[in-house]
Formats: sequence, structure tokens, C-alpha cells
Amino acid sequence: MINRRLLNIFIIVISILSFSTIFVVGTSYSFIFGETAEDYFPPEGTTKIFEYTTGKKPTVYATVGKATSFQGKKTIPIFNKAVIVGEKSKEHTSYYEVSESFIKHVGSTYTEENKNIVYDPPYTEWRFPMKEGISWEENFVRRTTVQRNEKIQRIKSKFTVLGKEKIWVPAGSFNCWKIEYIVEENGITKGKGIEWISKGLGTIKNVVKFPDEKESEKVLKSYSRK
Repeated sequence: MINRRLLNIFIIVISILSFSTIFVVGTSYSFIFGETAEDYFPPEGTTKIFEYTTGKKPTVYATVGKATSFQGKKTIPIFNKAVIVGEKSKEHTSYYEVSESFIKHVGSTYTEENKNIVYDPPYTEWRFPMKEGISWEENFVRRTTVQRNEKIQRIKSKFTVLGKEKIWVPAGSFNCWKIEYIVEENGITKGKGIEWISKGLGTIKNVVKFPDEKESEKVLKSYSRK
């Protein structure tokens, strides 16, 4: 009787271990490593409204669209519309490669200005698994085409994860990863910034300081999902 009980227990344990092995082999990156870049990129149909607290203080509406092809890559577009009181609104679309381990910026299109921007290669804005203290560098060419005239800029960006931080903006309070970035062109620093990103929404706040001491700050005012 005891041996039969032991045998039954052994069979149950073996079954559980076998199932666990299958589950782990087929499991997702997030189960093994925790948070993923996809967790932080806002889903399709999300509209975020940002307000700038500096400069002309535009209000920017950013809506996540359906996956599409851009520069031969599968990307997620974000449609941006900047509204400034007393001026004509400006629109552009930014395209991102989204995976479990990274978010890469591929480029942008400005229909009214007949302008395209392509990053060659696409550069990584967020890298996961994210951990305080990690950093990465990106070297790429920014190709700007306006009515067939092309301008080439060689860019170097360095990103450093400063840690997690809870912040308050008009849209509410959010637990964010805080990422510092430095952008150089031909060895000259063009800007230093800090971006706060939150799960399910992405960017919550972004502050950039330029060499002339001017500053640009945008914060999330509100958001909605379809």
C-alpha cells in the first residue's frame, strides 16, 4: 500500500516536472527576465496628449496605429499632431521596431513638408531587461530628405538607466524607469535629456537641455484607449 502511494506520488511529480519543462521551453522572454520592451510600448489605439511647459507650449496628440511596413521593416507608427494657439497645426508620423528586448526608432515622415527622416541603422531607445546602471551607445546616420535634397548627420547617442522613480504629471502618478541620454553630432554635444517611461504607456515625461542652456520639457496631460 505504501509502495503504491509512493509510486503515485512519483508519477505526479514526474508529470509536473515534464509539464514545467515544456512550459519553460516555450515560455516568453518576460517569464524568464521579467519586464519587456513590449510591455512599455503603448498598445494600438492609445492616444496620449502631451503638453510642453517651455517654448511655444504646444499640445501634442500622439496616437498609436496598426503595424505597417516602413523602410522594409515591420514597424508600429505613432501619429503626432502638434497644436499651437494662433498657428497651423503640424503633423508627422514616427515609426518604431518593437520587440521583447528593444524599441528601435526607424524614422519619421512629414507629409506637408514632404520630408522624410531615416535612421541608418535604426537606433535603440529602450533596451530590456532594464536595470539601474546599465548603459548602451548607438552610432547611426540620420538621413533627412526634403524634396529630393538629402542631408546626412552622423549621430552618437549614449543611454544610461538611472533607476526607477515615481513621478507626478497632470495625467496622474506613474512608476517609471528613468533614462538619461546624451546626443552628439560629429563629436559635439547637441543635447542632454532624461526620459521617464511607464508600463503600458511608454513616455510619461521628457526633459532636454541644449548647449545654449535652453530647455524643452513635455509631460503627459491625459490618455485614452480604444
